[in-house]
Amino acid sequence: MMRIWSQSSPYRRIFRRSNLGWVLSLMILCSGSSSLLSLYGFFNRNNLSMSRIDFFKRIIGWSLGFILLIGVFAPTAEAGRYVLNQTPQTIKSYFGAPAKQILTAKGITYVYSPAGFRRLFPDNSQSVFKVNFVKNRVQNIILETDFSKKLTNFMDDIKINFSRFYNYIFGYKPSVWKQLSSKFSGNETIYDYEYCLGDGVATQFSMGGADQNVLGGEATFYYDTHCEPPY
Repeated sequence: MMRIWSQSSPYRRIFRRSNLGWVLSLMILCSGSSSLLSLYGFFNRNNLSMSRIDFFKRIIGWSLGFILLIGVFAPTAEAGRYVLNQTPQTIKSYFGAPAKQILTAKGITYVYSPAGFRRLFPDNSQSVFKVNFVKNRVQNIILETDFSKKLTNFMDDIKINFSRFYNYIFGYKPSVWKQLSSKFSGNETIYDYEYCLGDGVATQFSMGGADQNVLGGEATFYYDTHCEPPY
């Protein structure tokens, strides 16, 4: 049974991490402002010269300095976006209206093929991706394109293309490419593969034929607890 990403998954950590720099900035800003206020009181108590204008100039200068410093040294913010387990309305806000909607036994499927997406696979203008909804929530995403263009190491080509697609869908690059499983599927020329791309996202695809291409040009992306960090 396919598992569905929940609000408690690592995707929530992506958004927390993206705000870390601002949180640290505010903490240091408050600490710096408090120190400057104490310094201002010290000057007043000792009748030393420091005008209010100079005082507030220094507060602003310290504040901007702290914020810039945190921006440089804080962990890189990953913007990201929620996709799995989201509603049709949320998916439309990301990718616009689908080119086609297909009713299924379990729900509905949105079919997309925008120009920006097709540029990821310039050798196949017919590329599409499908968003499958069950009970009004995204259960998985299916990439359909032509993987017949074979390189010396075909799996490297798969990794590059899947990473591009992941970045297009989720808004940031995958953090890992780790094999979960590889097995025969009733035919010695057909292999089923599962790979982790990080933050709870896995992909499944089959390879077969004389050239060992991706069968049907399809790969499914879904949530799997085995792909949650640490890897």
